[in-house]
Amino acid sequence: MSILMFIPDPKDDYDKRFSVPVLTEAVFYETVLPVAERVGAEMVCRFGIGIDVDSLNAYQIQRELRDVIENLPQTSGVEGYGEPRLRRVIAELQQVFEIKPKAVLYIG
Repeated sequence: MSILMFIPDPKDDYDKRFSVPVLTEAVFYETVLPVAERVGAEMVCRFGIGIDVDSLNAYQIQRELRDVIENLPQTSGVEGYGEPRLRRVIAELQQVFEIKPKAVLYIG
């Protein structure tokens, strides 16, 4: 299974096409979650069960993702797969709320 970021209640074509693969559940639980727990990234820890994202908590999630990326073990293999995906989530969060400030996303 995979963890995705998407708009659960699409209103237009942009919303319908917006889908960002985050990570496989295996990579999340084996590599990212332990780091998120260690650095206190509470929102990132919820990716496995699902979390709503709006313009109010998007900045916190971006900050937490940066902390997780900085603390990923270099020998985990995630740097070639997971790190670019986490960086894409950060970028997409920035962009989506510039285009649709009232959007509500779901990561899970």
